[in-house]
Order: sequence, then structure tokens, then C-alpha cells
Amino acid sequence: MEAGGVLEPMRGATKVVLLVVCFSYLALLRVNSDPVFYGPEPRGDDDASLSSGGWSDEWSGYHNFTALEMVLFQLTVDFPDKARVYEIGTSVQGRELWALELSAHGIGEEHKDDGRPHIKYVANMHGNEAVGRELMLRLAYYMIESTVNRTEDSDAITMLMEYAHIHILASMNPDGFENSTEGQCDGAQGRYNANGVDLNRNFPDRFNRSQGAIQPETASVIGWLRATPFALSANFHGGQLVANYPYDSTASGQVAYAASPDDAVFRHLASTYADAHPTMHRGEANCAPASNRSFAGGITNGAKWYVIDGGMQDYNYLHSNSFELTIEMGCCKYPNASELQQQWDNHRPALLAYLSTILQTAKGRLVSADNHTLDQVNVTVKSENGTHRTTATRNGYFWRLLTVGEHTLSFSATGHVTLTRSIVIQQGESFDLGLVALTVTPKTTTGPTTVPKTTTTSAGTLTTGPPRRRRLLTAGAWVGISFSMLVLACVIVIVAMNLRKFSNKRRAYSQMGSVKSVAMGGIGQQHSGRLY
Repeated sequence: MEAGGVLEPMRGATKVVLLVVCFSYLALLRVNSDPVFYGPEPRGDDDASLSSGGWSDEWSGYHNFTALEMVLFQLTVDFPDKARVYEIGTSVQGRELWALELSAHGIGEEHKDDGRPHIKYVANMHGNEAVGRELMLRLAYYMIESTVNRTEDSDAITMLMEYAHIHILASMNPDGFENSTEGQCDGAQGRYNANGVDLNRNFPDRFNRSQGAIQPETASVIGWLRATPFALSANFHGGQLVANYPYDSTASGQVAYAASPDDAVFRHLASTYADAHPTMHRGEANCAPASNRSFAGGITNGAKWYVIDGGMQDYNYLHSNSFELTIEMGCCKYPNASELQQQWDNHRPALLAYLSTILQTAKGRLVSADNHTLDQVNVTVKSENGTHRTTATRNGYFWRLLTVGEHTLSFSATGHVTLTRSIVIQQGESFDLGLVALTVTPKTTTGPTTVPKTTTTSAGTLTTGPPRRRRLLTAGAWVGISFSMLVLACVIVIVAMNLRKFSNKRRAYSQMGSVKSVAMGGIGQQHSGRLY
């Protein structure tokens, strides 16, 4: 084989390597951008289909992972304008973490920042706590059904689905569930993920106490939070009957009431759920082994009950706009399927009542004085326990859960004057501030007056004016310049290689033509001018 035949694949490989380097660099620049999620196509397998008339049979037992997928996908087939299934990540053993989005006016990425708040329900974080997993599936179907057919909750559900985006993650720990056993009311079999980690001790903690390596399921939820502007959330567990609210941890690690700046809001949210449940509000579940434990009003501060580090509800509150509770749904973690109907009857009113708390907020849209959207606008509310900051979405929308009464909100953004507004929240109603415009901070001159620089020359004294200040490029500018230079270098190298290749081909074709002319002349002579 000639040298050119050996070098040709190498040149091609070099081009590929250069292109990979270029695009890898671009990918690194986007590492901190929001993940893009997608809605999977319905599987459409004959054995994975459910007739729309057979939904009533779906609630007679528990759903394993395959059956859970079937229910979710069939919802998107039967109600494509109201339901979307999308993946937020995978478990240790590779099972998808499927989330379901429900809304009456637009679903999907293009509607993420459309001026309506996002709510999420997460269940089965501990694999052997299975009631929430089943009730989430049933809730999803019931909410859609109530917008199509008349139910006792049709009015409330229709309003919720028109007002908000509702997301349901029925199983955060599908690996653990597959390792659990129906009928086991306590114990730890199936509680942990496939790496043996308790996912409700695996989130970054406010006191920076190490929680070990972040698990795939935990990372998936963190990414989900960063990508979606959730305002309200609940996390469903089992083993007790109580609504638990932040904080879960304390500085000392000792059991004590740990109030957040929004303690009053969290107490309101927890009481809303407990009061709508037929027995939770009594606070007398008497669950073994702590059968003498009672919770006033059916609610408790997490750290007052027992301290945990790395909990999901604290992480939601401190690292997103989402206010989250942990709902303990009953004494038995994985009751027999025959008890699921009673569990549904008990929790359905509470599940819907909790969703409705999103209606009691301060809301609006933050813009600049010239009516342009602002990025990273902070919304701060001060209470007797301190202040808590949330942020507006990229399009400037915000929702702030509040208790009934008067509140003072502060709006701030870099380079703009902080604006303060006082509002009054009524029971079950939102206070819509509409467009809230922030003005640019006036430019002020500070420091000593600059003396013009003078230079003495042979022609006399020359006044050159104030010294010129060097403009320092920002980190973003340097990144852009370096990226452009890298791309330009890649293009130049590739073009040069192509020109060289073209030149070599011309030379080869010229030589080939000479050889062919000689060969053709010889054949013509041999065959008396006839070519075959």
C-alpha cells in the first residue's frame, strides 16, 4: 500500500479529533446550564396497552416498575393535551425516574416559564414505603378524569390544572421498591437504594455535615429542581401519620424545635393537609414502636420530632423556591393491597387541599423600567425568624407562599434600585402585583477629581486630559474569545488539510492521466484503433 493510502485515514481521523475537541469545549461551556428533559413516546406495545375503559381495574393492587410505566404512558396516550411523561434521570440499576406533568393549558418545555407556578409531588423515596407510590398514580388519573367527567372535585381540580403545572414523581427509588415485600409494615428491607444509601439523608446539608457520595436518584432530583421553577412540593413517606415541616436538622445535632424564617407558612401548609385528612389532625396515630407518641394537630417540626441531616425537604427550601413538607401517610409502610382503597379515601381530600394552597400567594412579574425582563431578581420576605430569599424565573415571574395578613416584600436585582411593597393576603386568595418595574441604579461619581495629565515637550506644555483607564475583560468575555480562537484554529487546520489533499489529488490525477494516455495509445496500436 502506498504512503498516501496509509495517511488518508489518519488525516480523516485528525479531522474527527479536532471536531470532537471543538464540540467538547462548547459542551464544557454549557455544563452549568439547565438540563433539557424530554417526553418519551408511548411504547405502544400490545401487551403494554390499557383500554381507556379499563382504568378501574388498575387500582386493585400495587404496580411494579413495568406496570407503573404502563399507567404513565397510557395517560399520555389517552389525554395527550393534559399529560406528559418525561425522564429526570435513572436509578442505580438503570430504571428510569419518570415524572408526569399535568396541566390544562400547555405542557412541556416550551410552557415551563409561561407565568403559571409549578407544583411537585414525590413518593416512594424509601422503596418500602409504598402507599404514596400507588396514590400518586391514582391521583394523576383522578385529576385528569375530573376535567373530562364530572366528579365531586371537578371544579377544584379544573381550576388547579388551569392555574398551575402539577408534576408527579411516583417513585424516586424504584430499585428499593422492587426489593420490598407487600405486607411488611416496618423494617428496612427495600428502604435504601441499590447502593444501600438512604436517599433522605443524601442531600447537601445546611450545616455541611457530610452525607457521602451523592446518589444518582438524589442528583436527578437536584437537577430537576434547578431546571423547573417549583413553588410548592410534598414528599410522601410511611410509618407514621403526621405532616412534617422544616427544619429537619439543628446546629448541635440535638432534638429541638428548628424554626425556619417561614415557620408560619410551613405550619399553615402542614395544618392544611392534616385538617383535610379524617384522622391525621387528631394527632393520635399510635404507630408502633413509639405507640405513645402524639402530634398536636397532626403536624410536627422535623427537628423537634427527630434530627436528620441531608433531608430533601430542607434542601428544597434552602436551594430552590420550593416549599416542601414530608407527609407520613400511615403506620404501615407497605400494607396489603386490600387497604389501598381506604388509604385513597383518606388522603384524596388532603392531597387536593394541599395543592390548592398555591392559590394563596403573592405573585407578579418583575421587569425593568423599560419593560424588559430581568435575570436573577430576588424576592425577600422578612419575618420574626429572619428573612428568606427566592428568585424570579428567567421571564421575571414569581410566586411567594404567604400566610393571611400583611407582609412586606423586597425586590432587588444587580444594578437596580431595591423596591419594597406592602401587601395584604386574604384567606385562599393570591395578591397579584402585576408588572413590578425596577429602575436602574443612578450612576454616581465617587473619589477624588482626576487631574488632567500634562506632558512637557520642546514645544511647551501639552495637556493630554485624564489618564485612560484600562478596560478589563470579564471572565465571560475571555471564555468567548478563547472559544472563538479555538474554533478559528480548527477551521484553519481543516481548510489547510483539505487544500493539501486537493493539491495531492490534482497531482495524482495528472500523473494518472499521463499513464492512461500512454496505456490507451498502446492498446490502440495493438487493436488497430478499436478499443474494448
